[in-house]
Amino acid sequence: VPGIPVNVANLSHLELRNSLMSHQSFNNYLYLMEVELALLQDMGYTLDRRNYFGYSVYGDGLNLTSTHPYFARNGEGTDYLIGAANNTTYGVGLHVYGSHNTISQAADLYACGTAGVGIRVDGVGNKVTVADGTSLKADGTNGNGILVAYGKNHQVTLAPGSSVTALGSGGIGAAFDFGQGFCGITYGISRGSYFSFGGYGELPLNISLNEVDGPLVDNFTVQGTLAGKEAAIRIASNAYVKQITIGDGAHLYGDIVNNWVYDNKDIVVTEPFYFGDLLVTAGQSLDLFRWCTGDVTTQLNFTGRGLSYDGAIRGLKNTRLSVADGSLDYTGQAQLLSAEVAAGAVLSGSGRYTLQTPDAGGGHTMVVSYIDYKTWKSPHYTAQDVGLFTNHGTLLATSGNVTIDGDLVTDGTLGSAATFQARQFQVTGTADLTGSKLTVVPGAYPLPGRTYTYLTAGGGITGNVTDSVVSPFVTLRGTTSAMSGADAVAGSGSGGEASFTAVQTAGLSSAAGLNANERLVAGALDLAANQA
Repeated sequence: VPGIPVNVANLSHLELRNSLMSHQSFNNYLYLMEVELALLQDMGYTLDRRNYFGYSVYGDGLNLTSTHPYFARNGEGTDYLIGAANNTTYGVGLHVYGSHNTISQAADLYACGTAGVGIRVDGVGNKVTVADGTSLKADGTNGNGILVAYGKNHQVTLAPGSSVTALGSGGIGAAFDFGQGFCGITYGISRGSYFSFGGYGELPLNISLNEVDGPLVDNFTVQGTLAGKEAAIRIASNAYVKQITIGDGAHLYGDIVNNWVYDNKDIVVTEPFYFGDLLVTAGQSLDLFRWCTGDVTTQLNFTGRGLSYDGAIRGLKNTRLSVADGSLDYTGQAQLLSAEVAAGAVLSGSGRYTLQTPDAGGGHTMVVSYIDYKTWKSPHYTAQDVGLFTNHGTLLATSGNVTIDGDLVTDGTLGSAATFQARQFQVTGTADLTGSKLTVVPGAYPLPGRTYTYLTAGGGITGNVTDSVVSPFVTLRGTTSAMSGADAVAGSGSGGEASFTAVQTAGLSSAAGLNANERLVAGALDLAANQA
């Protein structure tokens, strides 16, 4: 019979997974679950359970649409006050405890008390969607609009027209975090993606049989509004989110912060604890942490049309940015492992892209250390394209200069806002322009005969752009040179500049459809241009 699991040894503890009331070595709840509150009601306690939880799902394999709201309660505790924020501390709008459920939340959830949560997801393999027209608010101090707190292979989607906000101090729009066990690291008790460390001298659990041997989230898709005072998206050091997709209709307010640590070389003890009789001191590294293989970096994809974003992106060693489709205007500062503009996509703005420094010895590679849980060996995975910005689409410097702290390889289009002076691409490393072409952004009118520097590269330039016809009257012709004035040599370290000259290839008076007066004015302009 389904019910609440109980510790049969002493009947003193409820044994819901990771529960505050359980006797398990890892628990990441600071409050009772709804079913535990229901048990107290069965025992005779009087409480308003709907003041703490809007709705909970404990079953597995369900397909349902939740129309259960979460608002402030009336004075009698019998109904919600529609549209009024619930200010209960630790209030939860929707809690998904079970596994392999497909759930659409189609009612508003206003969990605006301290540490309130709009939707909390645990279990394994849940698919949760915030439906069109649905609003989640967790606008109190340290609120989380969405919190994925345990398990693996979840999928979370904000549908077009949905809204999730966490606008109070410390608020996070979408948080991905296993948290820390109630017993703390003092006893070596912790869980995370590809990580299960026991306590009291236990060996690490058999990760192939438990619930964390995969990404916490396979895909987080944003097509609605997502806002957070501290961050729009925050990924903890213990959580792996495989893919984030910012798609059509998305509005993002706040930073994207990825603290995921996957390289064993980077995992060190922050406070001393005992592993059996062994004292592990702060600053010491244990070779018993991540069990995984292959690439476990986060892919951050922008795929929507007409997107704009000005927040910081912090994921220097763990995040790969891709403008995979559509267009993005970015004016923030990004710290990334690598960046790419795909063929057909457009990245514009005045962003700064600081890329991870690759390992010494040439190439854009970085060796990563794991533990392979199947063989218990320490394989070394080699990450590719580290410190590299690749452009196969269109890269535009529009609202200001674009800075790339790393190397640039482009065979797509480079565009600059150029009238009296060109916006520049400022590359600290090398730039390979082979196969690229030039354009000017709409509204920019380069002056015929004037030469514009559109790109500098501290490590030198290889290749050159092809001539580009930008109007029936003007062609852009590109040249490259060393900053000293000599020919640029790739990797020379002397630095290089890339420039273009706007060449008038036809007179304005030759344009079709001009009346007599227009043709006279055009002829005068042609004469002035030829004498310049």
